[in-house]
Amino acid sequence: SRLNYMEIPFVFTLNYKKFKAELGAATAYLLQNPPYVQTNNPTYVDDKYKNFDFSYIVGIGYKLKGNWTVNARLEYSIVTIRPYVTSYAGVYHGQFPYSLFNQGLYNNLLQLALHYRIPSKPATVTPTTDAK
Repeated sequence: SRLNYMEIPFVFTLNYKKFKAELGAATAYLLQNPPYVQTNNPTYVDDKYKNFDFSYIVGIGYKLKGNWTVNARLEYSIVTIRPYVTSYAGVYHGQFPYSLFNQGLYNNLLQLALHYRIPSKPATVTPTTDAK
C-alpha cells in the first residue's frame, strides 16, 4: 500500500557530549483516502484506512566532525490504521494476551538521516559611548 501522510512530530531531545537521544510522539493525517493498493491484479480502492494516525518516536544520534550529525529514528503507530481484512474463515489474532494488541495494521517507520547545521553569523557588537 502506498499511504500519503502529512505528519507533525513532537520530539524532546537530550544531548550528552556527542550523543543525542530523542523521545516523542507524532500525529498524522492521511492525505489521500482511500489509498490505491497495487497488486498483481488491477489496482483497486481500499476505503478501510483511518484518516488519523498517532505514533511514538524513539531515536538516537551522534555528532560527527564539523556541523554533521547522523541520526536513527524508529516510529510506530499506537493505534491501528486499518482493521484486518476479514473472510468467511475469520482472522487469527493469536492467543491471549497477544490478541489484545493485534487488532489490525500499524504504520512503522525506520529513518536514517544525515544532518548538516548551517553555522550562524557571529553577532556584531556596535561600540557605545558613555556620555557623562
